[in-house]
Amino acid sequence: MSLPLVVIILTLNESANIDHCLQTVVGWAGEVLVLDADSTDDTRERAMQAGATVFRHPFTNYGQQRQFALDALPIRHPWILFLDADEYLTDALKTEIAAVIQDEKGVCTGYFI
Repeated sequence: MSLPLVVIILTLNESANIDHCLQTVVGWAGEVLVLDADSTDDTRERAMQAGATVFRHPFTNYGQQRQFALDALPIRHPWILFLDADEYLTDALKTEIAAVIQDEKGVCTGYFI
């Protein structure tokens, strides 16, 4: 199942975490974008191998990095989920998110998890 949802993951030297995070969202979300802040490890390579599309942007702070992602990345879906590379989605949470998105009638514009 591929949802009308983009997962955006902000990274900096997340080689130890990125694989598990991506395993839970690639193929489930309509697209997975990684915005990397010039990692010096193999974070970008691992993300690309897992099926994510990777972009680079220098890190100033989380707020600016998220805003850059929203303004500059090619987001093609109406729903956006930001994850940190050390976070992952359980099957139960994915089921709940899918149900909310599929049943959404434009009443809400966002959710906190």
